[in-house]
Amino acid sequence: MEVALTTYPPLARMPAHQHDALGVSVVLSGAVEESVGQQTMQAAVGAGVVKPAGTRHANRFGPDGARLLGIGLRGAPAALWTQTGALARWTWVRETATLGAALRLARTAGPGLATPAELAEAMLLRMADVSAPACRTSGGAPPRWLARVRDRLHADPARVCRISVLAQEVGVHPVYLARSFRRHYGRTVTGYLHQLRVLAAAERLAAGDGAVAAIAADAGFADHSHLCRMFRRTLGVSPTAFRLVARG
Repeated sequence: MEVALTTYPPLARMPAHQHDALGVSVVLSGAVEESVGQQTMQAAVGAGVVKPAGTRHANRFGPDGARLLGIGLRGAPAALWTQTGALARWTWVRETATLGAALRLARTAGPGLATPAELAEAMLLRMADVSAPACRTSGGAPPRWLARVRDRLHADPARVCRISVLAQEVGVHPVYLARSFRRHYGRTVTGYLHQLRVLAAAERLAAGDGAVAAIAADAGFADHSHLCRMFRRTLGVSPTAFRLVARG
């Protein structure tokens, strides 16, 4: 198992290439655009990718470059992780649990530091869980009205959202909305919104963009203390500690 923290310069490009190892990486700062065949994904802070060995891909990095934590697996260890199909296909996901696992690992990785195997395994397990096709949603594709609710949260996560108001906007009962959202997206509306806010704040922190109190307000948190509590609860570190790891 190989663990590496890699920093890419602003606007760097990597032509199409492939690796002989299964790779799992998480973006700690900056932005990445990755292309495989005719598909292109744009990834920000908190996004994680699974790349099976031999996946031919090209990369472009944002104006601030990027910092990624990666794990590489070859041979029998790679086969063990891919036999269930969870890490057997090129997949990008973005969620706080993946970022939290990567941060715990990143804080131990570096020259002269031993990387605890359990931390690397925790990151691999989380990526295997969220990247498995069967784990993305439950009960089939979400209905259009529910997708509208999700899009509404993504469009403006800092805005205060009451379930009763969201339900009224799409014409369903609040209880039905709450149950449907959890079934299809794996968490409550409030929990999903908190994740979006933490990821938005993390992106600003990684860019070094302003004071923590201002970032908290812009992301929809009540104050500096509220952001700190949510960061520790979801990512396991304070906003300041996150910024240090993300910026290297």
